[in-house]
Amino acid sequence: MFLGERSDCAGRSWSSIRQHFHREGYAVFTSCTLAQKPGLLDNLEQYVRRLNPRYKGYKRGYGGRVQDGWKSSMAVRYAAADHDTLELLAYLHSGSSAVEPFQTLNFKRGTQQPTHSDVVHFDTAPRRAQMAASWIALENIHVDAGPLVFYPRSHAKGLWDYTQLELWNSTGKDYFAYERAVEQAIAATGMQPAYATIPRGTSFVWAASLLHGGSRQNNPNRTRLSQVTHYWMSQPGMRYWVPRYSPPGKREYAKARGSWAGLANVAAQVSTNASFWKTAEPCRDKCSSTRANSTSSTRGVSVRGGAGR
Repeated sequence: MFLGERSDCAGRSWSSIRQHFHREGYAVFTSCTLAQKPGLLDNLEQYVRRLNPRYKGYKRGYGGRVQDGWKSSMAVRYAAADHDTLELLAYLHSGSSAVEPFQTLNFKRGTQQPTHSDVVHFDTAPRRAQMAASWIALENIHVDAGPLVFYPRSHAKGLWDYTQLELWNSTGKDYFAYERAVEQAIAATGMQPAYATIPRGTSFVWAASLLHGGSRQNNPNRTRLSQVTHYWMSQPGMRYWVPRYSPPGKREYAKARGSWAGLANVAAQVSTNASFWKTAEPCRDKCSSTRANSTSSTRGVSVRGGAGR
């Protein structure tokens, strides 16, 4: 079957997902391979519910998170290497020789993290912004829990890096200045926010330079159980680096592939060996409840302005 003729587990055609992704900078997607393995999502949900500072990789900032939990959790590892997600990302980025997950982040609560572009934190060369991210909801995400906030079509307005915002000469590596500059640019352009209030088992996929962050957590008692995985769209001869630590005229601050090789190898095995996903078939009765939640590439995403800013 031609990939564009496929549908996700909520009935969205891959061709419509691709069109929406390139036009808006994001898309909503329900993986059949995840839907057919509810035990994986259940294990991942329990892992995130138990998040505490004793977890390896726990970071206290932005509400608490675990970075690279794939190193200690099989559920995190296999969610990052989900078969349908890898295939969809390859379809969205035609030309990549391999889709490589390189970082995972697990959240128990909303981050309220200021708006940013992922390109500031990690990038590719010589062709830039060959990345994407997927945010899997492990519960129904409520607007008061501080859902992911994003700015549709902002990916088409540039990379939103230090160079575009003209920050190098005056502020260098000052990340707070970057956050302020992004906020000012948003106000100047009049872009309006949208909020990813998506149901459990649904993924929110975004382009590397889509502006996004964590919206206000109106109810601190509400959780926002989720996992973000960042992916490279790898090509021969590609380099990986950190733009915020690489001023013009200075040496690129490189990211060594060895730090995520283990996760990339899991993804490669998933791509070539379908045995782990052998129960994943086109959704029928098992996905009926998921299918009822969403039937288009945008359904399940709040576009209300004001709340959560």
